[in-house]
Amino acid sequence: MVMFMLLRDKNSITWSAMITGFAQNGEPYKALELFARMHSVDVRPSEFTFVGVLNACSDHSSMTEGKGAHCFLLKLGFESQVYIKSALVDMYAKCFCINDAKSAFDSLHERDIILWTTMITAYVQNGEYEDALTLYSLIENEGILPNNLTITGALCACSSLVAFEQGKQIHARSLKYGFGLGIPLGSALSTMYAKCGNLEDCNLVFRRMPYRDVVAWNSIISSYSQNGCGNDALTLFEEMKSEGRQPDHVTFINVLNACSHMGLVDRGWDYFRSMQSLYCLAPRIEHFACMVDMLSRTGKFEEAKNLIESVPIDHGTCLWRILLGACRHKKNFHFGAYAGEKLMELGSNDSSTYILLSNIYAAWNKWDDVERVRRTMKFRGVNKEPGAVG
Repeated sequence: MVMFMLLRDKNSITWSAMITGFAQNGEPYKALELFARMHSVDVRPSEFTFVGVLNACSDHSSMTEGKGAHCFLLKLGFESQVYIKSALVDMYAKCFCINDAKSAFDSLHERDIILWTTMITAYVQNGEYEDALTLYSLIENEGILPNNLTITGALCACSSLVAFEQGKQIHARSLKYGFGLGIPLGSALSTMYAKCGNLEDCNLVFRRMPYRDVVAWNSIISSYSQNGCGNDALTLFEEMKSEGRQPDHVTFINVLNACSHMGLVDRGWDYFRSMQSLYCLAPRIEHFACMVDMLSRTGKFEEAKNLIESVPIDHGTCLWRILLGACRHKKNFHFGAYAGEKLMELGSNDSSTYILLSNIYAAWNKWDDVERVRRTMKFRGVNKEPGAVG
């Protein structure tokens, strides 16, 4: 970078080469900074400059800079170039601007499998799973050979839609095309079977994967936990450790969830403490939430309250809401009132907080407190949601 800036005769080609180099080497910040400098010294960018800039925007999900570059290249008349359109599809898709990505995609007459896959992935990431599968069907109908990422995207859509039959068909296609069970296809296939309630095939795919990274382990542990097989989830976690695979934050969310649903408080505490002591993973809000949920489910409200008050990071109203909800189910008015008052102190705008707290005080015949809670709710402009009781 220093040597480049010292060059006297810098032209569009050298600027573009540097911008593209930074973009391709995982330094999108530097690519965009260099593009800004290029513009400031009045060097006219070429279409190749914009490909590098759009790729940098894609990698960094920089929508503002991406749209700015799009306007600039329109002004210079570069949008008709195929590689510019392809870069625009990729940029808008990765910036979650699905309509803009689709517009750029539809304007292309020739699309390679990378573009098709980019659009399918964009649909999945934006929760438009049926559109993703429709696009995948078009690929099949047009006789275009998918790659493993195309199949992965389609399987993710099937998982979210619990489309078991379609998922099986795509699995069969992947075998026909000769795709193995490497990452990420193996993980996506295992997850699809799990989300569709077929743990037998989920486990079969997992066991046949030639390499299982932490994402693959997290996927199957989560699958068993969410399907009510908490003991199997914890057994898998122990197997993961025995194979020398290092757990991450997501692993512990799945493990703590399993402990919570089975009421394994002591074991849950052991796993929670091991995050820091054995793996140097600082617990996040999600982990504290799992612990509060676990303690509350087992009626250990005092312990849950003490844990919330000791949390060293800002958690807003999240943890107190978990405690309040559990107290409602367990009919523990004392800690329910405590959690509700804490939520009011924090200025909660959730109407259910006020309604639950009001109902608790009503059950205690504390009518002054009922009136105080309702006045506070009205003063703060919190409206009762349709269907709420209270």
